[in-house]
Amino acid sequence: AATVNDEVLLFRESSNLVPSPSRYLAALQAQASLRSPDDVSAAAKKLVEKYHLRAIIDRLRQAVRIATEEQPNPNELSSTLRVIATEQSMMTTDIKTFGEIIEHQEATAGMAVSVRASSGITSVDELLQGGFGAGSLTIIAARPKVGKTTVMLNAILKNLADGLVVVFASLELGYKELYSKMLSSQSMVNQKDLAQLLDNKRKLESFTPEEQEDILTASAELRGALFYPLFSPDITHGVDTVIAAAWQAQQRHPDKKIVVYIDYAQILVEGAANRTAEIGQVSRKLKIFAQELDSPVIMAAQVNRESGKNEDDGMPKPHQLRESGDLEQTADTVIMLNRRALQDESFPDHIMDVWVALARNGEPGNAQAYYRPQIQYICDLKEVNVE
Repeated sequence: AATVNDEVLLFRESSNLVPSPSRYLAALQAQASLRSPDDVSAAAKKLVEKYHLRAIIDRLRQAVRIATEEQPNPNELSSTLRVIATEQSMMTTDIKTFGEIIEHQEATAGMAVSVRASSGITSVDELLQGGFGAGSLTIIAARPKVGKTTVMLNAILKNLADGLVVVFASLELGYKELYSKMLSSQSMVNQKDLAQLLDNKRKLESFTPEEQEDILTASAELRGALFYPLFSPDITHGVDTVIAAAWQAQQRHPDKKIVVYIDYAQILVEGAANRTAEIGQVSRKLKIFAQELDSPVIMAAQVNRESGKNEDDGMPKPHQLRESGDLEQTADTVIMLNRRALQDESFPDHIMDVWVALARNGEPGNAQAYYRPQIQYICDLKEVNVE
């Protein structure tokens, strides 16, 4: 009882929204799982926060009611909105000194250890000091058909092999297309053949014995992976749905690190009246979320179709990201992709140019990847025996 009183009264000093401690006591007494003062304190804080949110929602309803009146009172509406802003900005957790934060992180080192998620391309990982950094937002951008999704899927497979939990949101790929692409990359079997297998247009027995074994092994690995794909019907509230899914994945695997991939930025705001502003808001939400979860967030983005065509190497520039300069400003890392063979047939089709244009936790630089679209495979060009 004393703990609850302290918790509630402390909050009441800055807010008249919180009811009497007796209401909290009645609720807490019904929870038999509370066995210690720490349990009671944590539960009291949650109840305070819930009541706080309900109060904000009530104020928002009041603001809507005023705004929709036949002759709304601007002063009353302004006053209500100011109260909402004040209430929303209240901190419901105790502030800590830097020393206290460091001690807390050291005491919970199992989760506090930051992770770097491999890009799947060794030279790029070297530029990024080991891969995509925890708490960072990375943008992978290119013109259509260059291979953004393939780069992301190969990075995902590498992350899964490293024991990370991956959440992948795509509004373009369906279940079968994603499965055939990942199965192809994992088994080294032609994706078109695997697509026919998944569509029941081809039997497993029609593949060579070696291919059958590789397909079955790859399928078993994908089925057992900590991989959470979200498809178009799942993403009902845009980026907020993706963020909620990632938090749920973290709750299911509290002892592991989460990596989030989104394919791609522009399609998340399809149909928005002001797409540029919406994309900017999406990027800022993802940056805040990445820092809160202390996990890497990687998002693909498109560039203008004409971008890079006047450059000698055909490489697009970060300022040519389609419909948003906020992506470049918000991101910690910007990686541009290009395949010169798409503009000039004299260049080898299997070479992808990779430019780390921005790296706040690394260094900018160039790399080349070996790209085989038939099997959805990418690796560092230095790791294969081709010119």
